[in-house]
Amino acid sequence: MHLGWNALSLFKVSGLTKQISGKTIVNDIHLNINSGECLGILGPNGSGKSTLVGLMSGIIKPTHGTVRFGHLCLQQNRKQFLGRIGRLPQDSNLMNNMTVYDGLINQAGYHGMSRKQARPIIDDYCDQFRLNEWVHVESQYLSGGTKKRVMLARALMHSPDLLFLDEPTSGVDIQSRMMIWDYLSQQVEKGLYIILTSHDFQEVFKLCSTVINLDKGSLRREKQSLADYCQGQTASSPSLERQYLSQMNNEP
Repeated sequence: MHLGWNALSLFKVSGLTKQISGKTIVNDIHLNINSGECLGILGPNGSGKSTLVGLMSGIIKPTHGTVRFGHLCLQQNRKQFLGRIGRLPQDSNLMNNMTVYDGLINQAGYHGMSRKQARPIIDDYCDQFRLNEWVHVESQYLSGGTKKRVMLARALMHSPDLLFLDEPTSGVDIQSRMMIWDYLSQQVEKGLYIILTSHDFQEVFKLCSTVINLDKGSLRREKQSLADYCQGQTASSPSLERQYLSQMNNEP
């Protein structure tokens, strides 16, 4: 059950910058995300999307800038901040020799949950994501789609209010993709915040209410509503792809 922090209704990024060996990877990002909003981050490979998500979710330390969720500042209230977010990385971060069940139990323990508290939650997610037949199987033997479903269950174990998704359905089968999309859509309706990176317009259409374009670490356009961005076009429309490419090829 998500808390839906109405009192903490703003996720705010101010001047977020990452430089490595003199090269700017993410450049002075300013961004506000309001209650009930799910943001899609679009951009080509190498645009800085994964780095930006890493900065916003506390995996990567910024060179400059701050990240806040309501009154919690990532830099000043790191433990409390991380306790309210979940992360689904692009690549598997599961331990190969650990079973699905043990991995979920360990994640629950990391967030201060007892085994007694965790078991019914694990049972629910195993039912929801069709993991029951894999629950005692080591991660190294799982398919890519099954790993993604396990990783999503793990990211949600502590009922976060904000979920970071980095290419959540990249490389997964259609069945797993639809399962993930349908579940996340339901949770968005219940108040879960989502920040999503994707190359897939269908994925953005399914989950997001606002979008930004990122290229070479900088915003190409200010945040737009999905309706304004698409201007009545569908996710499969060739003209929408041309519009996206046009924005990428022109300076903001």
